[in-house]
Amino acid sequence: MRELHRRSGRIDLEADAAITAGDEWFAARTKNIGAGGVFVATPRVRPVGDHVLLTFRLPAAAEPIATQAEVRWIRESPSPENGGRTAGMGLRFVGAPLTALIAIQEFLRANEKPGTDTGGQ
Repeated sequence: MRELHRRSGRIDLEADAAITAGDEWFAARTKNIGAGGVFVATPRVRPVGDHVLLTFRLPAAAEPIATQAEVRWIRESPSPENGGRTAGMGLRFVGAPLTALIAIQEFLRANEKPGTDTGGQ
């Protein structure tokens, strides 16, 4: 089940995702998305600055989105210091296909609450 909530230019999005980094492939789960990137929950984080191939599907989309992404920040594991929040990575879209960027913008607009503005950020 997906949950959609808007916060700080981002919308919560629960969707299965796959991450490929070199020869390594692993599953992840998107938690929120914005025009410029996504947070994925996974215990297998990559170093900040690494580039990965991210594949995920927006709700009701016919085709998955596959784009390069850069690891911008990591949260290695739940701990009292981070409030027990989920381990994962903040990913910034890099060179995303135009069709993917349009699909993400349309998704954000369709799910924004009245009186809010995703502003393409």
